[in-house]
Amino acid sequence: FVQPRLAAVAQILRQAPAPPADPADVVEIRLIDGSTPLFFFHDGYGDITYAYNVARHVNAPISLYGVPPSPSLLLDTSALTIEALAARYLQVIRSLQPHGSYRLAGWSAGGTVAFELARQIIAAGDAVDFLALIDTSFTYGPEVVVGSENTGGENDPPDTDAMVSRFVSRFLSRRLPEADCAAFVTLAREHNCSAALSLLQARNIVPMDLQPDFVFRYLQFLDRLLVSLSAYRPQLVSAPTTLFVATDDKPLDIYSRGWSTLIPTERLHIVPLKGNHFSIVKEPLARSLGSFLTERLLLADGTAGRNRS
Repeated sequence: FVQPRLAAVAQILRQAPAPPADPADVVEIRLIDGSTPLFFFHDGYGDITYAYNVARHVNAPISLYGVPPSPSLLLDTSALTIEALAARYLQVIRSLQPHGSYRLAGWSAGGTVAFELARQIIAAGDAVDFLALIDTSFTYGPEVVVGSENTGGENDPPDTDAMVSRFVSRFLSRRLPEADCAAFVTLAREHNCSAALSLLQARNIVPMDLQPDFVFRYLQFLDRLLVSLSAYRPQLVSAPTTLFVATDDKPLDIYSRGWSTLIPTERLHIVPLKGNHFSIVKEPLARSLGSFLTERLLLADGTAGRNRS
């Protein structure tokens, strides 16, 4: 199965909705007893594959967990917002770690979720001693949801054409020939789920044992998450934050400028990385990211130790 991103989401959609604070919502990547864990949050496609890529190069003696989308949120996206995701994930991580200090990380949209979660943790009177934003945009402009006339009130019906267009432009276009993408668009807009799924299965994009409604469940989740990212406005957070920036994509100062307005200068550390948004979380560049992440975690360990003594 070529695409682990969709495989992971498919596995979640096979499950029944999880009760609040169910530890099954967390994926154990590495367990080290007695350590303060680091939680990686899923990206904008609901995937935590990047966390595995980076985790193998994190040499700090701590437990590592991945937080994929909760099954209950995937099955009902009607009220999905970044704030609601973070509130849900606060319950999830507290099922494993009832109290702080917490350590949070996320690549791309996962960093946005981690940032909002840090805000909620601090607002609740607890502590965050490490926050890693891995090439995470400060805001997501309207181009994120371009092509949609429905920008997503909570009770608005899904705009199928917009969902399909975004899925093709942001995901399938990099993996399938143009003719296959056009065929998928036609089938999806006709609500021919079986044929659309068969096309993806034939091209080894999704597993063979999925049910046809997977296509539209996943499209609805992706659509609502993109709209939520566009609507989200970060607020002031005082957690010690490391911003990793892929410098092949943009000038460092422009990318960091937004975050520096919300995070005090003395609490914001910026690490430039060679590579683009996608390559920094894949081999061989994931090794460099993991090494820098290790340095920052060990520094946080030392700071936390001094604060406790």
